[in-house]
Amino acid sequence: MPHAALLALWGLAAICAGVANWVVATVTGRPTDVLHHFLGCFLRSFTRVSAYGHLLADPFPSFSLLQGYAVDLQTPPPERQPRLAIAFRPLLALPALVLASVFGFLLELVALAAWLVCLLLGRIPLGMQDLGLYCLRYAAETGAYVFLVSGRYPSLSWARAEPAPTSAA
Repeated sequence: MPHAALLALWGLAAICAGVANWVVATVTGRPTDVLHHFLGCFLRSFTRVSAYGHLLADPFPSFSLLQGYAVDLQTPPPERQPRLAIAFRPLLALPALVLASVFGFLLELVALAAWLVCLLLGRIPLGMQDLGLYCLRYAAETGAYVFLVSGRYPSLSWARAEPAPTSAA
């Protein structure tokens, strides 16, 4: 509960910061360092808490973002992006947002099924964990794209290069 309350408040601030970042980046062609860092930290914390809440990682995540975690988000440094792509980012992101919401629903179903299976087996099957991590990775990449933390469009690639979802390859 403490993480959920913090993320709810942080999420409101992130939306405001995201709009400010979009305005600045549309004019300058580059997200600001401060807002990029703030939004990256929010997405990183959201990813960790979501992974724990959906039974994809253990133990309970720390409030400190300095320590590593089993499922973590790596964000690229602020990068110059085409102004036209930034200006139309809200429109360009719509298909990814729709798909992320579908994957979010699927993640909820996987978490429910994983909970039932964990009660019987005492562990989450690797296939279920992979599907959950795939959904979570796509959501994290979509958030990074929407908030201009990354200029890379969310990928549907299933490649399991590493166990943590990342927004930068």
